[in-house]
Amino acid sequence: MTYQIDDIIDKRFIVKGICNDSGGMGQVLFVEDSVSEFPGELALKYCREDSEEYIKRFRREVRLLEGFSGNTKVVETLHSNIDNEPPYFVMKYYP
Repeated sequence: MTYQIDDIIDKRFIVKGICNDSGGMGQVLFVEDSVSEFPGELALKYCREDSEEYIKRFRREVRLLEGFSGNTKVVETLHSNIDNEPPYFVMKYYP
């Protein structure tokens, strides 16, 4: 699955552009939060692979990132939905 500009992910995040397309199993998009809970520039990473093994690995990645909450050396996960198809998480975008 791939998203296009102005697609809406999980009835909330509006795709504004592609941030990075060179990852192994994921793609990172610039998004805007339509409910304005998270203002500013955001990046959303989602699993673009259909394989159950890749989806399982991606969900594990999200759980591990969330386990580092509060660690200033690891990107903070602002929002995630690992049950969504495809699973994703949202983080601040740092230029």
